Amino acid sequence: FFGEDLDIMERGLAIDGTQVWKTFEEDGKMVKEDVDLLNFYISPTAKSIQDTSAVIERALITQGQFDAMTGWINKENVKPKEGQHPTERILNSQVSDQTSMIEIWERWGLMPKSLLTGKDTDKDEQVEGHIVISNLDTDAKVHLIEENTDKDSEGNIIKPYEEVWYSRVPGRWYGKGIAEKVLMPQLWVNTIANIRINRSYVSQLGIFKIKRGKGITSQMISRLAS
Repeated sequence: FFGEDLDIMERGLAIDGTQVWKTFEEDGKMVKEDVDLLNFYISPTAKSIQDTSAVIERALITQGQFDAMTGWINKENVKPKEGQHPTERILNSQVSDQTSMIEIWERWGLMPKSLLTGKDTDKDEQVEGHIVISNLDTDAKVHLIEENTDKDSEGNIIKPYEEVWYSRVPGRWYGKGIAEKVLMPQLWVNTIANIRINRSYVSQLGIFKIKRGKGITSQMISRLAS
């Protein structure tokens, strides 16, 4: 389905200007998932996902998916909730999914080494890590703290995300899509079109200002289009 994935990516690029996907191994197969930008947190001035110190992803998973996660701790008493909004930045509080889901927050990036060792002497040392927490706003539970050891071909530690931009903007991680590119021309076209529509309404309704003493007769008015 690589062609379909490319089509989806291109549609996202046209609207948002940026597309993010996550790759991971599941049951011995490589899996690729698109990440909603409204559930992905990164420094707005970052050069790229790999060059920034840390990124955070929010996701909603089912109870079955949660139970199937191996290596996670504190899984007892974590229950799904109804009405979880598909994106964390709620644009309309009346729109929510009635399916029971568990909210997961996943952080990839630098963290104090003391989170791994439990030693205060290691709190000033930074390591690349992976942290998973559920229900952050209510009953937060930490399920995983581990060191990220995944490397690219050059030996650099990498996060499991990639991004692509329709058009880069200097000093801004978010790309510029077609919608943003045509925004100002569209505003100008809308203004001109509205002026022409209003003029057409006025002329067809026969609304005019006639000043006394300008030589305008009833015969001249009768020759105008009704």
